[in-house]
Amino acid sequence: MRIHHVQVGMPSGREDEARTFYADGLGLTEVPKPAELAKRGGAWFRSPGGA
Repeated sequence: MRIHHVQVGMPSGREDEARTFYADGLGLTEVPKPAELAKRGGAWFRSPGGA
């Protein structure tokens, strides 16, 4: 089984904490959000080897 994606909510303005946890702690890579979605804040991350 392979998980395609997971969506986890975070409080507004806490993207730096998410980066610390997901990128630094779990080793995920942040990827750019589409411009229309980036307006809403948040962050997207990809696992190593993720497509």
